Amino acid sequence: MNLAVTPIPPKPHNGFTLVELSVVLVIIGLLIGGVMLGKDLIRASEISSIISDKEKFSAAVYSFQTKYNALPGDMRDAQTYWGGAASCTTAQTTLATCNGDGDGFILKGYGSGTIGNEIFLFWKHLANAELIPGKYTGITDGTKTYSTTKTNAPSGKIDGSLWYAETFGTKSGDPWSFDGDYGTMLEFGSPWANEDPWRPILTAKEMWALDSKIDDGKPGTGSLMVTMAGTNCTAKTNGVTTSTPSDSQTAVYRTTSTGNICALRFTNLF
Repeated sequence: MNLAVTPIPPKPHNGFTLVELSVVLVIIGLLIGGVMLGKDLIRASEISSIISDKEKFSAAVYSFQTKYNALPGDMRDAQTYWGGAASCTTAQTTLATCNGDGDGFILKGYGSGTIGNEIFLFWKHLANAELIPGKYTGITDGTKTYSTTKTNAPSGKIDGSLWYAETFGTKSGDPWSFDGDYGTMLEFGSPWANEDPWRPILTAKEMWALDSKIDDGKPGTGSLMVTMAGTNCTAKTNGVTTSTPSDSQTAVYRTTSTGNICALRFTNLF
């Protein structure tokens, strides 16, 4: 009689070995890194699109001036080309539009007679001339003559952003602007209700990097300037104390601040 005891096989191992855990952690790290890198690339693309959009609009305006011998929005004979809108205070849903006053500036109009609101006719005329995509109403979209929404101005690649055009001229002592000459400018930011889009949309670091790339790296001078709606965006030369309109020559970006605190203006374009 064979009394040999049959050995009991070991229980299957259900856990992870250290090697397996290491592989899993590496994969998770790569996934997280890839997501973060993807977000950074998307954000970089959004910021770069500000420059490309500005160049696109500038080229469109120059082409418009060459063809029609006028600034879009300010064009005194726009109705000769596209027909007269029934009203300069009602949304223009066809090519029919209103005239500007032909004074060489893009100004806030009041819809009287055949003269419409030039800051929004600016986009309407460019679209009518097929120099930019989209359809625009040519009128304000709120209680103020400069109330800006997607109905009357183009949006950018950054979610919630809008563009705005106006002859701003020379500012001094305006609490929302550095002292200086803005001329006819393009503004880019996030919209306020019943306002132009001067609500902050970039971080101070992003704004500084953009300014340094295409201009002088200073918030209150040059062809690229910031609005002062988000006062945390800029500071006096010490980098801490909030700058004032008269600090245009010396103000710096407050790059230690976080969050979207900067909106921007491209000055003296047209």
